[in-house]
Amino acid sequence: MRQIFTGVKNTAEYLMACGLAVVFAIYCSGRVGYFILFALILGPLISLGFTAAAAKTAKAEAKISSGICQKSGTFFIDLDIQKPFSYFPFPDLSFECEASNTVKLTGINRTKDSYRLQFTGVYAGGGDITIRKFEFSDYLGLVNFALKNVGEISFEAAVIPKVREIPGDSPLLRTVIESAGTYQDTEETLDESTGSFGGFPGYEHREYAPGDPVKRINYKLSARRDELFVRLDEKQVLGNVEIKIDPMVPADVSDSRIAPWWEGRLEESLGLCELLLARQFTVSLTYFRDKDWITKELRKVGDAAVLCEELAPCRCHRTEKEG
Repeated sequence: MRQIFTGVKNTAEYLMACGLAVVFAIYCSGRVGYFILFALILGPLISLGFTAAAAKTAKAEAKISSGICQKSGTFFIDLDIQKPFSYFPFPDLSFECEASNTVKLTGINRTKDSYRLQFTGVYAGGGDITIRKFEFSDYLGLVNFALKNVGEISFEAAVIPKVREIPGDSPLLRTVIESAGTYQDTEETLDESTGSFGGFPGYEHREYAPGDPVKRINYKLSARRDELFVRLDEKQVLGNVEIKIDPMVPADVSDSRIAPWWEGRLEESLGLCELLLARQFTVSLTYFRDKDWITKELRKVGDAAVLCEELAPCRCHRTEKEG
């Protein structure tokens, strides 16, 4: 996503001033009018000289407020142009800003010699922001001069994913559980719990969720509560599920769809982890960040949600896998 910011041009105002000087010279006072006209003719030369000097000596500093935000949230880049002297006139500045599709430039505010660029999070994931091609335009908007001491300015930006809600009867959930090879649709348990719930000693219970084995439904308790409950066993171990967030982009995903595709992969993986944790599985979540593979062990509900900010800088790739 490339956006170009251009300063305000003053060419029209200058031509109007020249016209007024001519009228003044002809109809009012020739000597004064011609003097003003002569000064205005020298204006472009003076403008070009000041602008060229400013472009040669000016420097730029940029600071980013945080570089990370929620979707639809904002962060800022403050761009400060340093002139050689405080009284030096400030020409119009233009520059080009390019950002990954995860964020969007939504506003530019100027205060004296500084610019504040506002960015809004669009899609979850990591990306970059690059500001380049800094140019001063002379005061009459006739010629542009590149700033000699300012090159590209780059920052990393990240948008935090959310935990996407995955239905309990999702085919994806059943596929993952079956591939783990640990799910047993049976009433057998390793040992009975010493806990109790609702006057039924020996077992813990919770509300029925789509996908729970029918054989675990406690019909007596369900009849009393007028709601389905399934029996749990605290010492039963359903097993560990390994989930890997592959950063490779399939060939059939177009460049314009990469950002929403990557957001979906991050958020669906987090949602699947939370659903598995709620079903008493443990999860080994592996993801690619900072040129390395990282594995986190998740053991309780909420552990996946804690990783949202950790996963925000993760990026997808078109190239061969790294690591």
